[in-house]
Amino acid sequence: MVTTHNGGLAFANVRGRVAGNESTVPSSRSFDTRTRRYGMSPASGDVMSTKPVAEQVVPGQAGAESATASRGAARPRESWFHLCVTADAIRQAQKPEVKRSLLEPYFLALDAHAIGPAARVFAGVIAASDNIQASESRDADGANSATSAPPSLTISRTVTVGVIRGLTRASAERLLELTMKLGDLGDAAGEVFSGRLPSGLAVVDVESWLRDLAATETEEARVPLLREMLAKLSGVEARYLVRITDRGLDIGVDQRLVEEALANAFGAPIDLVRDAITRYHVIGVVAERARLRTLA
Repeated sequence: MVTTHNGGLAFANVRGRVAGNESTVPSSRSFDTRTRRYGMSPASGDVMSTKPVAEQVVPGQAGAESATASRGAARPRESWFHLCVTADAIRQAQKPEVKRSLLEPYFLALDAHAIGPAARVFAGVIAASDNIQASESRDADGANSATSAPPSLTISRTVTVGVIRGLTRASAERLLELTMKLGDLGDAAGEVFSGRLPSGLAVVDVESWLRDLAATETEEARVPLLREMLAKLSGVEARYLVRITDRGLDIGVDQRLVEEALANAFGAPIDLVRDAITRYHVIGVVAERARLRTLA
């Protein structure tokens, strides 16, 4: 029987009872530790709509299509929202070739600044810092196996539930009910945060935040950091951030599939992409070079 303790859920054993993965959610800390604030990526001059990406986008004040558009938000193609909607579609697909066919146009739409972080997220090798890359390995067949989420990104589910409850007023019982019904804590977070506008955060902003999270050593110090980030996110954005900070994206995509999608998207031979992996060792750099057509 799953019990509650100090207002939090004892979620440690729920994973074995549901078909899915529970994750951690973010909170809050002052983000002024960097030269730019998270969520303040300059807007592109292009006039683009997020509506083709997902029908759930509801215009905000003065027709803005994200909660931060008036302050200057990432254009939709480079946004965390776009990545999460793509992840949602990929998660629903059953066949690897279908998953790959959804990744290809997504990568093709990104610029060189965003494609490296996006490739790392989908491959499950988010770097803990600029100098530390998550480990990657190849099995005897040449397939890549990447860690789902570095241990340094993991936050206990009891803390995550406490943060979600503080932001939504959802009870522990309600979150447990949603987790059991929907499959994991990430989906429960998506449900209780549904109806919010997309955050306007860029993929690069979220990866930078994840690196800061990894550099924050104590769980107590991570709570405000998590709370502030989660407070910015829409339902689908919260769903996948929660999954990443628990055990990984877990949508049936590994680095091998990412390599194939990059090769197809940019018309490069797959052997050239994999040779670049051997030379550069990290998928993010290879993704950037594929985008710029400088793999050779």
